[in-house]
Amino acid sequence: MEIDDKRATRRRFLGAALGAGAVGTGVMAFGAKEAHAIAAPKKWDKRVDVVVIGSGCAGLAAAIEAKKAGADVLLLEKMPFLGGNTGVSTAGMNAVQSQLQKDRGVKSWTVDEFYQWTRMGGDDKNRPDQVRTFAEESGKVVDFLAALGAPFPQVEHYSLTVTDKWGAGLIEVMVKGAKGLKVPIQTETKVTHLIADVSGIPKKVLGLQVEDKRGKKLTIQARKAVILATGGFGANPELVERYDPSLKDYATSNIPGVSTGEVMCMAMSLGADTDGLNYIQIHPTVYAFDGKQALITEGMRTSGAILVNLDGSRFVDEEQRRDVVAQTILKQKNKLAFLVLSKNVAHGKTAEYVQDGFAVQTDTIEELAKKIGVDPVKLQQTVDKYNGYVEAKDDLEFKRGLYREMGKRQMLRGKINTPPFYAIKITPGIHHTCGGLRVNKQAQVLDALPGAVVIKKLYAAGEVIGGTHGTNRMGGNAIPDCLVFGRIAGMAAAKEQA
Repeated sequence: MEIDDKRATRRRFLGAALGAGAVGTGVMAFGAKEAHAIAAPKKWDKRVDVVVIGSGCAGLAAAIEAKKAGADVLLLEKMPFLGGNTGVSTAGMNAVQSQLQKDRGVKSWTVDEFYQWTRMGGDDKNRPDQVRTFAEESGKVVDFLAALGAPFPQVEHYSLTVTDKWGAGLIEVMVKGAKGLKVPIQTETKVTHLIADVSGIPKKVLGLQVEDKRGKKLTIQARKAVILATGGFGANPELVERYDPSLKDYATSNIPGVSTGEVMCMAMSLGADTDGLNYIQIHPTVYAFDGKQALITEGMRTSGAILVNLDGSRFVDEEQRRDVVAQTILKQKNKLAFLVLSKNVAHGKTAEYVQDGFAVQTDTIEELAKKIGVDPVKLQQTVDKYNGYVEAKDDLEFKRGLYREMGKRQMLRGKINTPPFYAIKITPGIHHTCGGLRVNKQAQVLDALPGAVVIKKLYAAGEVIGGTHGTNRMGGNAIPDCLVFGRIAGMAAAKEQA
């Protein structure tokens, strides 16, 4: 299927600029604030084979694979902690045809079913070859994590839970794997410039300049490659507004300071092509009230919570696509809603949400309604009606569960009838930037010049790349996307000539 020619890509901007007689690329298209590549120093402060920027699961996967392939690797992280947004995720992942699924007797989706589901989820605006690689390699990343010691307490036909310690547990497993290979990890080290030879075509990245926590600037030569695994730009309001002005002043589920996009912009200023920068995903359930902010996992909905508005009424199939649910919530009074559930359908993180002050807990629906400011009679009627649908195995109002199984009706999870009862106030917020740098099947960053020219020795993986998700990332596809292309980048970078 043809790729949508209206997606925001650097190549389109560059073509327009050159058509107007321009000779520059980066500043004209993307503003003067982005740092441009600088020339190589006469003497490097440090030399390694492969530099990985970012310590989320994409960066850790790249570092592990590059090290296993024999490269001298250095992993850099700008924050004082490891893991980025991966660390606060639920670490649920979609994957098919893994050896783990086969060993546990789980009948997996086929690669083609997973491919079609992902294409459908992105409105067929994702890149077919990239999605095919993603689907084909997804099972291998499950086995990669299992070999590192990930326990996988829950394994289904396409959905798996990596650890019962959520994203923090996934990062713990991967950091242990990296340290076991003696990969040096340096935190509080901010990249200030890429260092590259731009005198010819193809351009070639040589290394980078960084600033450590003491403010000292150092140059690091990457003899083989630099791998960008720096996340998206969902925590950078300026970039979000640049690529989708309608999202100005939205809440975000991103950790402040993590996914800010500056290294992506450095690559763009070097000439890198992009794909779908205007495809910014809004997550429907973000807590952004009382000066606090947190992503509320969609596992709350898939485990059996319902969504009600300030009138106490349901208004959407809770298990529809994230963008559909988010847009429907935005049409409700005050652009907010409540997740309502009970103990028997509670997700594993429910107690944590109560402890952190995001969730209200009561013994009755009446008490719950009063605490959240909803009419008790109306909320009880809504819950009773929904429980009737569960009993009848058919949601007559919104056909809940139909979408998740690609047209196959899925049984409703359970009645909301077992105390305690819970409610969480939510509003949509910026969650995942589906667009980013354009890469090929080897995770090499492509130049915006015609002909799919690579920028030599520059690789990228994770949320910093575009093309996998199209307009909308399906829940559970972020972790395998990061791992698939992180592993590919690491293995390919290690093969580069020093």
